[in-house]
Amino acid sequence: MEFLKNYYKSQQILSPINDSIYTQTIPSYYLPDGINTSENVLAFIRGSEKPEEVIIISAHLDHMGIENNEIFNGADDNGSGTTAVMEMAQAFKLAERDGYKPKRSVLFLHITAEEIGLYGSKYYLENPVFELSKTMANLNIDMIGRIDVKHKNKPDYLYLIGANRISKELHFISEKVNNKFFKIDLDYTYNDDDDPNRFYFRSDHYRFALKNIPVIFYFNGEHEDYHQPSDTPDKIAYDLLAKRTQFIFTTAWYLANKENNLIHNVDI
Repeated sequence: MEFLKNYYKSQQILSPINDSIYTQTIPSYYLPDGINTSENVLAFIRGSEKPEEVIIISAHLDHMGIENNEIFNGADDNGSGTTAVMEMAQAFKLAERDGYKPKRSVLFLHITAEEIGLYGSKYYLENPVFELSKTMANLNIDMIGRIDVKHKNKPDYLYLIGANRISKELHFISEKVNNKFFKIDLDYTYNDDDDPNRFYFRSDHYRFALKNIPVIFYFNGEHEDYHQPSDTPDKIAYDLLAKRTQFIFTTAWYLANKENNLIHNVDI
């Protein structure tokens, strides 16, 4: 937590709570038995024209800890997502310094207690910093640094989950950004309603979807080191992590500067 707070301070990226408090404390009584008080970490760029409206870019910051004297490193799950959010925050800040401030606010939300049941995102949505009715979309990142078995021979891919479920327009925007700038193989296998893995329900974006907020969940799929101590930094495909992060950043930039709100499927 301190590392993230100090990072945002060093980048002069402010907290949406106040200038010095970057955390949203989640009391132990809110969490499962035996879990201590924890914190979400929040930072933001204030929008220039519609500061009350927000795009939320999220990643969970927790992992499995230590079990049987072994450290579960969590480099992909979810060090990859955490660093992606940090890099995007820096990019938005650099753009702001160069005079390119987003029209809407952008919240960088590092979420705790995901691994034990999406508690951090649940707490945020019950205690939001921005009005939920003014939250345009949630772009959630959970494991984007590795390659799964299916794509080992064609690694320039990314699974997208949920993009069309609440707003088909969000899906079209994502596709447009990718086709124009990145040409990543976007795989929608796990977006199937009948996906036996039920990945749509297993990361923090789902809490936002329950509030009818359009979401995209970015994911590289499981691999042999998933939830193992062997999920280490030396196995990250850093070139792919960078390209995937740039794709998500560009999508967020488009959304933050879009003239109108997203059209929800129920309104079509």
